[in-house]
Amino acid sequence: MSEMLHGVIEAFVDGEFVDPAELKTALSQDEGRDFLIDLLVLRGLVAGQTALRPAVSETPARPRSSPLRLVAAAAAIAGVSVLGGYLAGLRHTPNVAHPATVTGAPAPTPTHVIRLENGVDWNEKVGG
Repeated sequence: MSEMLHGVIEAFVDGEFVDPAELKTALSQDEGRDFLIDLLVLRGLVAGQTALRPAVSETPARPRSSPLRLVAAAAAIAGVSVLGGYLAGLRHTPNVAHPATVTGAPAPTPTHVIRLENGVDWNEKVGG
C-alpha cells in the first residue's frame, strides 16, 4: 500500500481533514482496512493508559495568615520566653544574703587614714 494512502488513513484517525474520495480509495483495499483497524486498536490501547504526570508539579499556594494572628503568635512566643528565663533564673541563682544582715567577723582596723579637708582637697558648693 502506498505511503499516500497510509497518510490519508492516519490523518482520518487523528481527526484531521481528509478528502473523502482519497479515504474511500484507501479503505477499498484490504491492506487499508487492516491498517485502519491496527491504528484504532493502537489508539485504544494508548487511550486506556493514564496520562503521564509532569516531573515538576506546582506546589499549592498556602493561605495567607492574618496580621493579627502573626502578632498574637509573636506575643505568645515572647511571653513564654520571658517566663522561662525568669523561672530558670530563680532555679539557678544562689541565695545571696544582703550584706547588712550578714553576721560575722568585725571589719579589720585601718592601716592608713586619709584625711580630706574642705577647700583644700575639694570645694563644696551649696545649691548646685
